[in-house]
Amino acid sequence: EVVEVTAVPEDPELRLEQLGQGPQVELDSAEVLGLIDRLRDGAREARAIDLARRVLFHHPDALVIRQRVAEMMSSRGDDAGADKLLAPFVDAPRAPLDLWMLAAAIAERRGAAARALTLYERVVAVELDYPRARARVHRLREGETRPQDLGATLMADGALTRGRYRVERELGRGGAGTVFLADDLSLGRKVALK
Repeated sequence: EVVEVTAVPEDPELRLEQLGQGPQVELDSAEVLGLIDRLRDGAREARAIDLARRVLFHHPDALVIRQRVAEMMSSRGDDAGADKLLAPFVDAPRAPLDLWMLAAAIAERRGAAARALTLYERVVAVELDYPRARARVHRLREGETRPQDLGATLMADGALTRGRYRVERELGRGGAGTVFLADDLSLGRKVALK
């Protein structure tokens, strides 16, 4: 039996072109990210974005690639394009937190403070200690004057904090922080979580 083996080009541009030809090519996200980085290192970032978007056309669920391309587009000043690229996955209940952070930062730069706040709050609801998320929620809330928005930080249904606590509701807030009523999943009882 003769097995035909397709040669894999060494040039990152040729390989990305090959991967962007259709869904019949199996996708290895780590390989694609490496190819993108090699093109960027060679000062061909615009070409890397173009080719990676072709790959995403045939592999729309490759979130890590989608996020990297959106980051590159945003860094080049194309927040509208990056936002459009992220849009189908931003409202997914289990999107990666860094994807939500990127989408929130883009929304903030585009003047959509309420959207940015919602996304930052979603990150904090899942991971209380996610870097920079709480500070951004606080900063955006300080700019907000609508009292109905207060207290929404961890109100996402079933939010797990530190993998141990399920947050139910906010009990109060002060100068030193915010206190929430939560279920301690390890001990099986209600606790106050600051």
